[in-house]
Amino acid sequence: MEKADVEQLKAYVRSNETGMNRADSTIVMSVSHSGLKITHFMEIRFDLYMTVSAVKTKLCTMCGTSPSAMLLQLRDERGGVLATLGDDAKMLGFYSPYEGCTLHVIDTDPASLAAGGWLEDVSKVEKYVISDDDYNKRENTYRKFKEAKIAADPEWTLEKEICIRKGIPYVPPPAAISDAEYMQAEASGIQARGRLACARPPPPPAAPLRRGGGGRGAGRRTRAAHSPSRQRPLAARPPPPPPAGYPLPAAAHTLRLPCSPLPPEPAATLPPPPPLVAPKKTQNKTRQVGARCSVDPGDRRGEVKFVGNGIVGLPLGYWVGILYDEPLGKNDGSVKGRRIFDAPPGYGAFVRPDKVVVGDFPVIDEFASDDEI
Repeated sequence: MEKADVEQLKAYVRSNETGMNRADSTIVMSVSHSGLKITHFMEIRFDLYMTVSAVKTKLCTMCGTSPSAMLLQLRDERGGVLATLGDDAKMLGFYSPYEGCTLHVIDTDPASLAAGGWLEDVSKVEKYVISDDDYNKRENTYRKFKEAKIAADPEWTLEKEICIRKGIPYVPPPAAISDAEYMQAEASGIQARGRLACARPPPPPAAPLRRGGGGRGAGRRTRAAHSPSRQRPLAARPPPPPPAGYPLPAAAHTLRLPCSPLPPEPAATLPPPPPLVAPKKTQNKTRQVGARCSVDPGDRRGEVKFVGNGIVGLPLGYWVGILYDEPLGKNDGSVKGRRIFDAPPGYGAFVRPDKVVVGDFPVIDEFASDDEI
């Protein structure tokens, strides 16, 4: 957790709008101890009407120092001493503490548990050590249980035993990869696949239909009237009649009467659609960097940022570094502290080349709707 997140959490807990019932005389102060390496080890609520003796008793169960060996100091944010709480009979509010200041505990007992780091340094505590011979003499140990299982089944593992006891089929793990060029062909031949990666351009969006009055039926009639299959060709429409009293030309007998429609012209044949052409495979890994991609499973969209092998901290073989559009990754583009590519935390990931499809994969708009006209 970052420091800014800790400060926001503290502000939320201390806020009076969190629903916590806090009296007006209650304050929250950090507590530090002279025998501990950490400067602030907890935040405790205190009441201003508590006596100094009651404060020491409350702190005794948290830091291990006896109340008679405590010397309390009130310090500000920079560590400056504001007051020394020397009178056990006085109330805490007498020394004017405020929200966020520190109550420092000075342990005056040289034999205290907190002296010399006994509450923090586990190396000072003697551990129980048993020799291999004494352990082998014991019965019902895990070592003897494992030896008996391996004698009955040379391929026995603890994971296999768990699956047997749960009644589920055991799937052995894949063999460890020992080839440094593992998936080289997939890495060098990453190409566009799928319905969005074809060479045919997408169809243009349909023009909005004008809706007429009369409810849904009128809308269907309007759509049917604008349908190309319902419209008559212009060549098949009869010419308009001449105005009344207008003399016909001399060659009227050669003209077709208005009442007789022209024969329909044969429908124009559309050229066949262009064949689907997949992008050519490339052997240059640098050309793949920056391309849009989709990662299986789940159609996770992102951008290719790295293709290669020899990454210290990952298994052998080729890997593809992905910068996701959403926080679906597991890292920030680094492995074991070594920077491979730049990505925000949670947006970077390394996947095998067979899980990556490169092509025209735009960013998914969560607010887009297919029902819009």
